[in-house]
Amino acid sequence: MKHAYLIITHRENVVLERLLMLLDKENNGIYIHVDAKTKNFDFEKIKKTVKLAKLVFTNRTKVYWGDYSQVNAELVLLKTAIGGGRYDYYHLLSGQDLPIKNNSAINAFFEQNNGKEFVSIVNDRKPVVRTASGGVFSPYSRLSLFHYGVKWWRKNKILKGMEYVSLLLQKELRIDRISKLKEPIYYGANWFSITDLCARYVVSQEQYIIELFSRHTRCADELFLQTVLMNSIFQDRVTGDNLRYVDFKRGKPYVWRELDKDELLSAQGLFARKFDDQVDSLIIEDIYAAVKEK
Repeated sequence: MKHAYLIITHRENVVLERLLMLLDKENNGIYIHVDAKTKNFDFEKIKKTVKLAKLVFTNRTKVYWGDYSQVNAELVLLKTAIGGGRYDYYHLLSGQDLPIKNNSAINAFFEQNNGKEFVSIVNDRKPVVRTASGGVFSPYSRLSLFHYGVKWWRKNKILKGMEYVSLLLQKELRIDRISKLKEPIYYGANWFSITDLCARYVVSQEQYIIELFSRHTRCADELFLQTVLMNSIFQDRVTGDNLRYVDFKRGKPYVWRELDKDELLSAQGLFARKFDDQVDSLIIEDIYAAVKEK
C-alpha cells in the first residue's frame, strides 16, 4: 500500500528526525508543513534524513493554537499530497509523534482494514449538542459563541480574561449563532488516518469548511473533519478511533519518558504522542531502536 504522512511541525529537532527516519520507505510520501513563524529551520538537514520516501515541503502558513489556521494547515497538507499522487491512506501527524509499530505492521493493519476511516469521535459517536450546563469552552460553544482573537489571547492573560467575560455575557444572552444549522456537530481529536476517496471528499468541501469554521471559532480543528464526515456517505466507515496513543491523564498531553517504554510498545494504536527531547531524549531513541526495521 502507499501511504502519505502529513506532518505539521513548528521546529526541527530530534523527534522529527527520528519520525522521518522511521517513515522512510519507498511506498511512503512525506509531506511537511513548517509553521511560517518558525525561524532557522534546517531544511537541508531534513532533506538528507529522508533517502527512500518522497519528501515534499508544502507552502508555509502561520499556525496559531486554537485558531482556524490549524485547519488551514491540514487542508494545505491534504491538497498538496493529493496533488502529488494517489495514496491508499493519508495520516496526519505532528512533529512530536512517533510510530509505535514498524512499517510492515502499519501496512498490514491497513491492508486488513482497507476502506475504514480512522477518525476520533468522542461521546460514543453522538453529535455535540447545546446543554444548559455547557461551559463557554465546550465543544458546542466553540462554534455557537463568538470567539475573538483566539490566536493572541493564549499567551496574554488580559486578552484571555476579556475573552472569558465576553463568552460569559454571550452565554447569559443565550447567543447561538449555529442554532439554525441543519447538520449536527461532531467532535474528537484532530489526528487522523483516512482513505484517498475520503481525503478528496474533504478537500472538495473546503468552501463549506471555511464558511462554518473559519470565523470567530475556537479549536475548530477538533470539529471540522468529524462534522464533515459524519454528515456524509462516509459516516458508516468512520471508526471513531484514530489509532493514536495519547495520555491526557498525566498531562495536556503527557510527554513520554524512558520509564514508559514497555507501555508504549505494548499499547493499542499505531502512533503515539507526545515526545520532547528537551524532557526525555532516551525514550525517543528507545522507540526508534525498537520500531526501526532491520
